[in-house]
Order: sequence, then C-alpha cells, then structure tokens
Amino acid sequence: MKAFILILGLLITTAPMAGPFEDLEHAHNTDAPMNTIMTAESAKRWERIFEAGRGTARITNAKWSAERPQGLAYWGWSRGAERQTGWLAIQTDAAGKINAFYYTEKPRPTRANNALMGQGADGATTVYGMANGFTEANPIFAGASGPAIAAVKLGTTLAIQEHAGLNYCTAASTSLAGAGWGASAWNLALLIHPAAAVAAAVAGIYLHNTTEPLWQCLPGDLL
Repeated sequence: MKAFILILGLLITTAPMAGPFEDLEHAHNTDAPMNTIMTAESAKRWERIFEAGRGTARITNAKWSAERPQGLAYWGWSRGAERQTGWLAIQTDAAGKINAFYYTEKPRPTRANNALMGQGADGATTVYGMANGFTEANPIFAGASGPAIAAVKLGTTLAIQEHAGLNYCTAASTSLAGAGWGASAWNLALLIHPAAAVAAAVAGIYLHNTTEPLWQCLPGDLL
C-alpha cells in the first residue's frame, strides 16, 4: 500500500513538470494552431520561425523548475535534410500558456556571465578613471562616486537576471554585455591609449561567441 501511494505521489508530482513540453511537441508535430498552447504573441513568433514548414520535433530530458514557471529540455528537429539540436527553455503564464521561449545550440556547461563581466569591466575602468581625475559622462550618474556607479551597474545586471522574464532577461543580458565591453573599450582609449581599447573589444567578442545568456536567466534547479 505504501509503495502504491509513493508511486502515485511521484506520478502526480512528475506529470505537470514535462506537461508544457509534451503539449509543445504534440502541437508542433501535428500542425495544430500554436495559440492553443501559447499566448498570441509567442504563437506568432513560433509560426514565423517555422513558416517554411514545421518538420518533426522531439523534446527530451525535460525539467520543470520548482522556483519559477520555467523549464529546460533538449530539442531535436528535422525537416528533410535540415537538422537542429540544442537546448530549449520555455516559460508559462498564470494560465499555463507558454509566453516565452528561447533556443540555443551552445553547450550547456558554458556558464560565464558575460553581462556581469562586461559591466564589471566598465565599472572597474570607471572607478580607475574617476580616481585619476576623469568625470562620468553619463548624466544619470551625475555626482555619484566611481564605486557607487560600479555597484549600481553590477547590481542592476544581477537583479535583471534574477527577476526578469525569460525573453527580457536574455535580450537585456546580451545588451548589457555589449554595452559594458563597449564602454570599457572607450574608457581604456581615454585612460591609456586608443590601442588599449582593442583588448576590451576582443574580450567582448570572444565572450559573446563562447557564452550564453540563457544560463544566467534560468533558476538554479534547472542548471
């Protein structure tokens, strides 16, 4: 009897976790209207991606977070000779419909936080510059000290990655990384020499190509 209750409890606990992914795979493969499982905006975005034909999708290793309405699964897709594999993250709203999704082919172990590193480089060069007589050009930070400016930039980045929705977090993290490395390149050009900006530019491009913002935008129990 105890074994039966335990198995039943596991089934009840496990079933909803993969449910959104199962619904997504079924709707995609049967050419069902995606707005049956997605919000209108997400459905339109999905249909645009596969407007040349949906092909066949297979979703495996699905995990659903106990912390947020988000899940992560391995995505495989084929259409004729075309093939695609990678990680698919989705997010659902209060009604259980998918309201955000994000796909990447980059390997899951890539965990460096490029947005935080870019903003950190900007903050560090700002602190150094202000300590050596330069002033902050951004009017938003008028009157603030270098350490305070750096703290706000790093804190804002971490807050976005912790609390923003999936689509906004990934887009904002990419923008923050680019802006941070760009600003640090400008700072280095002013502080040292224009050639010094190359170091920040190279670092930013390298990290953009080798890191993935998704891994900073998911709850810890999915990683």
